[in-house]
Amino acid sequence: MATYRPNWEFFKLLLISLNNQDYPHLELLVRDDSDQIETSERIQEYLREFITAMPYVFTINERNMGSNRTFELLTEEVASGGYLAYCDQDDVWEPEKLSTLAALIEAPSVTLAYSDLSVIDQDGNKKADSFREFQKRVIHIYGADLFGTLLMRNSVTGCSMLIDTEVAKRALPFSNYFVHDHWLTLVASSIGELAYSAKPLIQYRLHDNNQIGASMLPGINNKADYVEKKLSQDIVRFNSLLAGDLFTAEQKALIQGKITAVEHRKAFIQSPSLSGFSKLFKALQGDHQLFLVELFLGMAGNKLGERFLKFLKR
Repeated sequence: MATYRPNWEFFKLLLISLNNQDYPHLELLVRDDSDQIETSERIQEYLREFITAMPYVFTINERNMGSNRTFELLTEEVASGGYLAYCDQDDVWEPEKLSTLAALIEAPSVTLAYSDLSVIDQDGNKKADSFREFQKRVIHIYGADLFGTLLMRNSVTGCSMLIDTEVAKRALPFSNYFVHDHWLTLVASSIGELAYSAKPLIQYRLHDNNQIGASMLPGINNKADYVEKKLSQDIVRFNSLLAGDLFTAEQKALIQGKITAVEHRKAFIQSPSLSGFSKLFKALQGDHQLFLVELFLGMAGNKLGERFLKFLKR
C-alpha cells in the first residue's frame, strides 16, 4: 500500500476491509509518501488500531516520490515467492477479494489475475455496479497473447490485480512512461496469461482528490493538445519499450507496429488526406469509436475540434 496524506475516514474503511479479508497468510507492507511526520505518525496509529489480523511493516519515503516510485520500492522490498496485491488508500475491498483472485492465479500459465470493480462516491453511495458502466471504453480482456492489445489500452486497474511476485520483480525497475498497473500488466502478459473475475471485488471510490480517477483526456483541450500530449507521448512511451531485453523480438515487432500506427494517426489529424484516411482506418481496425473520433478531429477545424473534445470529455 502506498499512502499520501489520506482522507482519514476513507483510510479507516479501507483498513477495516483489508483486515476482513478471508484469505489467510497475509502480510501488509505500507510505505508513506506524505513527506509529513504528523501524517506518518497518524497512519501508524490507524494501522495499530485497525490491522489486527495480519502482520504489517511500515516505512517512510525520505522525500515525496509519487505513487509509481513508491510502489516500485515496495515491490523491491517484498520477499520472493507468493503473490502481490497493490492497494490504494481510499477504496474498499470485498472480503473475498484476495481468495477469489488467488484461486484464479493458481491456474497454469496465469501470471496476473484481476477483477471488475463497482464504483462508489465520496459518501460511499454506489454509482455503478461495474466499472464498465462508468468507463464505457473499458473492455476487460483475459487469456493468452494479449501483449499487443494491452499496448494500446490497459484494462487492469492496479487495485484490482493480484500478480505473481516473481513476475512483479521481473518488471523492476518500473517504467517512467507507464503507470505502474499498466507496466505490470504488460510484463505479465508478455510471459503468461491473464485471468479475470467478472464479480466486482473492489469498491472503487471516486472523489475530488483521486490521482487518476475516471477522467478522460486530462489536459487535452484542442487538436494540438491531442497530437502532442497524447499521440506524440504514445510514440515516446512505445519507443521506451524497445530498449533492453525484457521483451522478445516478436514483441518488439508488435511495439514497432504500434509506433508506425500512431505516426499514421498523428499525420492524418495534422494533415488529412485520402491516403491518410486509409492508413488511419488500418491503424485503428477493431476500435471503431476511436477511429471515428480521430477521423472527425482530422477533418474538423481547430475551433470545431476544440468543441468536439469538450463534448467528449463531458
